[in-house]
Amino acid sequence: MPPARPLAARIRCPTLIREGEQDSRGGNALPLYAEISAPKRYVLFRASEGAGEHDEAGAASRFSQVVFDWLDETLAPHA
Repeated sequence: MPPARPLAARIRCPTLIREGEQDSRGGNALPLYAEISAPKRYVLFRASEGAGEHDEAGAASRFSQVVFDWLDETLAPHA
């Protein structure tokens, strides 16, 4: 997979970066987060919440809470 750096530098919109604590397929979220200069938030879903696996498997309600809270905060100034 090519490095995210050239594309990440072009991101200008608010961005939510998330990953599961025990995601064996991931591990690239923090380097991507570091490269984005737009408004951003990083969320680590913890295994103790039942959300530590890939795509926060097993914790759909926790995932929805985080995403919709972020959308509320991000879009509220524009409402």
